Amino acid sequence: MKKINPLSTTQLINILNDEYGISAHRTTVTKDIAALQEFGMDIVTIHSTQSKYFVASRKFEIRLPQSH
Repeated sequence: MKKINPLSTTQLINILNDEYGISAHRTTVTKDIAALQEFGMDIVTIHSTQSKYFVASRKFEIRLPQSH
């Protein structure tokens, strides 16, 4: 069985900033996730005091094109 690794909005913001140098706000991240879900990406939301997200069909990854 695959291990599920849900990430909170804060964790996603930290990954974007620390690993990719991208500044993001929690409401933007939440809206972006909703847009991805609307377009069919299988992102599951775990609602709690700090919502967490994971891609149900594969590991949640953020990939950006590499500079040449």
